[in-house]
Amino acid sequence: DVFVGSFVFGLFLVVINVVGIVGAVLSQQWVLLALALECVAIALVVFIWSRHWKRKIDEDDE
Repeated sequence: DVFVGSFVFGLFLVVINVVGIVGAVLSQQWVLLALALECVAIALVVFIWSRHWKRKIDEDDE
């Protein structure tokens, strides 16, 4: 389900943030990796939500 996917990505973002904080203590490369993963995750969440709302609007029109 779309909501389950969004929830999973939300948890994923939290994990990435924790990794980023830990990485900041360890090295700069971890920060770049965490930021890259977070950007990808955010893009996926936006993509999933936009598809979900488009489908929901189409259903309402019928």
